Amino acid sequence: MGDSDDMGDSDDMGDSDDMGDSDLPPVHHDADRSRFVIRTEAGDAEVAYQRATNLIVFTHTEVPKEAEGQGVGSRLARAALDWARTEGVPVLPLCPFVAAYVRRHADDYGDLLMPGVRL
Repeated sequence: MGDSDDMGDSDDMGDSDDMGDSDLPPVHHDADRSRFVIRTEAGDAEVAYQRATNLIVFTHTEVPKEAEGQGVGSRLARAALDWARTEGVPVLPLCPFVAAYVRRHADDYGDLLMPGVRL
């Protein structure tokens, strides 16, 4: 599996989150395993998190190599961040992929960051 955490500040995410992702399988929130999942033909893609009382920490994103560049990681990040917003607690994106996503979409998600965090 490709490890999307290696993307860091790379613009390798492209503009895939602007592509029509309706062709992708649905995002599933596996709360028991603290992750958001898309089941692709190449295997599961996921954004993992840890939940504390007043904080959500995004720890890892992984997308199968064969599914990279198709908007899977971006769709997962968006779903995870949208969920965090409904939870009403700040986020700490330790995962470089989620951090880069928040940075690229600061108008939509910058307000979710834990106070004092700069990306």
